[in-house]
Amino acid sequence: VATDALSVIVNPANPVSELTIAQLSAIYTGQITNWKEVGGNDAEIVAFSRDTNAGTHVFFKEHVVQMQGLSTEDKSLEYGSDVLMLPSTEGGVSEVTSNPNAIFYPGLGYVTDEVKPLAINKTADDGGVLPSVATALDGTYPIARPLLYYTDGEPSGVIKAFIDYCLSAEGQQKVTEVGYVPLP
Repeated sequence: VATDALSVIVNPANPVSELTIAQLSAIYTGQITNWKEVGGNDAEIVAFSRDTNAGTHVFFKEHVVQMQGLSTEDKSLEYGSDVLMLPSTEGGVSEVTSNPNAIFYPGLGYVTDEVKPLAINKTADDGGVLPSVATALDGTYPIARPLLYYTDGEPSGVIKAFIDYCLSAEGQQKVTEVGYVPLP
């Protein structure tokens, strides 16, 4: 029914402006622990994640931590023990706004002027791509995901009416208003 771009954010005081998927994986598995290892200040990285029951947690684990679809894919990789798990996206954004060494990955709708989104390079040979509606729609932003409804069989009745509304022009306008990316 929509798309979301998981936007990797840091505090605006952080000089880092882009990372590769491999660097993000190394940060979130605990292999890279200091910002100077990725061109930043000599400071410990404070990595935040959503807790394990969040869809963003699972998607980020598969597509970033485990580098799904890349030649370096490794399904055995897990979040490092120093990654701080949070029950809400708002909490992660708040942590980044107040901590110059924090990193987090909220949906595009949570990106404000108080945080800095990073350009993400799928590989070291690719250029960095910032998260946006346009880059999520055209497939160039590497950490975009579809938002889906699952039904038990063909939807009917009120469920079908709700899904039809979500797919309508009015429903897709609501998608935009709440910060997700509408269908093309």
